[in-house]
Amino acid sequence: MHLAVHAPNYETDEFVVRWINNVGPHVEKIYLAYPERPWGYNPEARETKKNGANPELIQESQYADKVEIVRGDWLTEEETRNECLERARSAGMDYLIVQDLDEFYTPEEFQKNVEGLKANPDACSYRAPWQIFWRDVRHVIRFREITVRGENGEVLFNEKEGTTDYMVAFAMNCNSPVSFARKRCPSHLDSFVLLEGLCCHLSLVLSDEAVLRKISTWGHANEMKRGWYRFKWEAWREGVKNIGLTNPAFYMEAVRFEGQLPAEIEDFAVKSQVVTPLSLNESISQCLYDIKHYLYYHYRAIRSRLRRG
Repeated sequence: MHLAVHAPNYETDEFVVRWINNVGPHVEKIYLAYPERPWGYNPEARETKKNGANPELIQESQYADKVEIVRGDWLTEEETRNECLERARSAGMDYLIVQDLDEFYTPEEFQKNVEGLKANPDACSYRAPWQIFWRDVRHVIRFREITVRGENGEVLFNEKEGTTDYMVAFAMNCNSPVSFARKRCPSHLDSFVLLEGLCCHLSLVLSDEAVLRKISTWGHANEMKRGWYRFKWEAWREGVKNIGLTNPAFYMEAVRFEGQLPAEIEDFAVKSQVVTPLSLNESISQCLYDIKHYLYYHYRAIRSRLRRG
């Protein structure tokens, strides 16, 4: 079985060497995409910003010889990922792993997913569990409800108020017609398998500057909730609720992480995070923000249940 992995690198150099060292032992090929500028989800950012990521850092990893740099000026996230997928197909890979630069596995957890691929070779795509870290490697997000449904709406997995959610894609089967349909989400959603290997996702273990850059350039830039940075990031303290960037009430809060970290991120620390408490008026605005998004979350949940009958 031939495995490749891919990730875009838009100014996430703080992770790149650690990430290559994490994935390098498990795959034959590493496709690292360098967009020339941000995707088109925020037109202003696309017109004014350039990617400052440094490809030379790759040479600091012992697995640098496995890396193929993919350069382009893609309008969407799925265009970037599909180019890597086609390169993997052309190189004779069986599966393309979807592991972004802020995602890490222990060897044991990654091997669980490899065994899952071997046991289910004919699916188009594969999903795996992850924990999303918040601000540092000591806190993870607790979700209000985690539900995974099949193509026909049947519940494959459900848990109330857990810290483990499922990513939309861990791997794509290069021997199938699957492609990236929207951002990381694959096509052919009638053919996927749930795997067991747990990912540590450091998507929000960032400096204040990096968070501001991310929310203005990433694939969900046009879905960001107004006020999130001030209410939930800049003024965060333990116990703050509704901290999701695009669906606030789904991300209930950040709680202490008690599990095992991959060796590559055990010592990872973020600098330049400043906590600024809210004023009285801002606290009132935050309460209104919470009420609004809490009610909207439940409105959507009820509407979804009614639609499914």
